[in-house]
Amino acid sequence: MQNCIKNIARVLGHENYELIDWSKLRTSHWTLIKNHLTARNCSGATVNLYLNAFKAVAKAAWSQDYLPQSAYLKIQAIKAVKYQRLPKG
Repeated sequence: MQNCIKNIARVLGHENYELIDWSKLRTSHWTLIKNHLTARNCSGATVNLYLNAFKAVAKAAWSQDYLPQSAYLKIQAIKAVKYQRLPKG
């Protein structure tokens, strides 16, 4: 998860994830992240892993009163990516 959060920070234009103002997270940021992952041909499972990391950061920011509840609820409402895996063999 920490690696996902570091990569999310880089996509949002920050080198150090510890210095980001996570209170400014919005659903539009997820669109940027998802487009970046899609451009890198990441699998659906990877995109969903990043979504879970994104939601976890939003929850932590909200629980510490950094993120407004309206933004938090919108982020939590983002649906996971549907995908199909190829059968083994």
